[in-house]
Amino acid sequence: KATVSVLNWSPSRRRWGEGRRAACAMSLLSTFKSFDAYPKTLDDFKEKWAVGAGISVISVMLILSIVVGEVGEYGRVVSRHSLNVDTDVSGYLDVHLNMTFDRVPCVMLNQESLDAFNEAMPAVGRNLSKVRLSALGVPLDTHHLPEWVQDEEEEEHKKEMKMMEKTNKAGYCGSCYGTREDKECCNTCHELRVAHNEKGWRMSRDLYFSSEQCAHERMERKYAEASDEGCNIYGDIKVTRTQGVIFFSPARAMSKNGLSLLQELGLEARPASKKSVSHTIHKLGFGKEFPGLVNPLDGRTHNAQESHELFQYHLKIVPTRFESLSGGLVETNQYSATEHITSAQKSNDPGVYLQYDLSPVKIHIYETLSHRSFLHFFVSLCAAVGGVFTVAGLVDSMLFHGHQTLAGKRD
Repeated sequence: KATVSVLNWSPSRRRWGEGRRAACAMSLLSTFKSFDAYPKTLDDFKEKWAVGAGISVISVMLILSIVVGEVGEYGRVVSRHSLNVDTDVSGYLDVHLNMTFDRVPCVMLNQESLDAFNEAMPAVGRNLSKVRLSALGVPLDTHHLPEWVQDEEEEEHKKEMKMMEKTNKAGYCGSCYGTREDKECCNTCHELRVAHNEKGWRMSRDLYFSSEQCAHERMERKYAEASDEGCNIYGDIKVTRTQGVIFFSPARAMSKNGLSLLQELGLEARPASKKSVSHTIHKLGFGKEFPGLVNPLDGRTHNAQESHELFQYHLKIVPTRFESLSGGLVETNQYSATEHITSAQKSNDPGVYLQYDLSPVKIHIYETLSHRSFLHFFVSLCAAVGGVFTVAGLVDSMLFHGHQTLAGKRD
């Protein structure tokens, strides 16, 4: 009998326990709901109006624009800078240039590089090309000459200059090539022709192009043929990482005292009014390019007001290391520039001088994201969205209560 009594009682006991647990759960849920900081009202007690709808639409549009802006800001790449002492004490600078001289023919344009002691730098990695230009700036060369042809032309001009320098030395006595006695001198091309005519001989073409006495005349004729031309010079050169100067002048070589040989030897290849060094710097850089690099002299144009003006550009080169967001590394240089123009009365020789010096400080530029972490982005986004909702609610509340107050007064 006791066993039967227990079996009959167990289902009711179980139902009683389940009900007690349900009541306890409901009590806990009710207690938890009391922590709700955003109590809701019934829809029947909510009043909607057109102004509130307009504020809601504006708020949604503003929130969308803020979200788009925050997402773009989160993914935006910014550049950070740091300064360090440059520890590189040797090596070379890569110079990339493209310049046009409107009134200096290519046959007359000379480019040289000197260090701080006015010593010529070795032509390491020199790769410059010249394009002849008409008086209107139209290229005259249908194709660019091979580098070995340009090198031969350079050597030929240096040879001519050495001949000219020799014939202008004091006490020079040129050979008459058998037309006169050994003690007599033929110092000019004209005297050499006269000597041949007196002998009844004809001066040969080979003698004209090989004799040092005719070097002046050959150079004059060559320059006169190109008197109305201009020149575009472009390419790359390497210079040592020391203070120095890169200059361009309307002469093929420079003498020891700093004057052009054309001026020193009294050779006027062109009229004075046409020896202007008016120029345009299309491009001037020192090293590889990277995003955000600005070369201050790119596109700079100067028209010389006088025939023998000297243009000096003082460049401060700053070594730079650029590190992209993807990890790419670029070792290059930036520079700042100031310019100075010297008039003909103060200048020995017209030209364009690029005087450069290296900064002891090296700039490290590295790309990074504008936000440090996703948490920072999430907090900023929530703050912006919440702020819009809060301000919109305040504006709607003020307008609604103001409207209700005015309506009550009218009633």
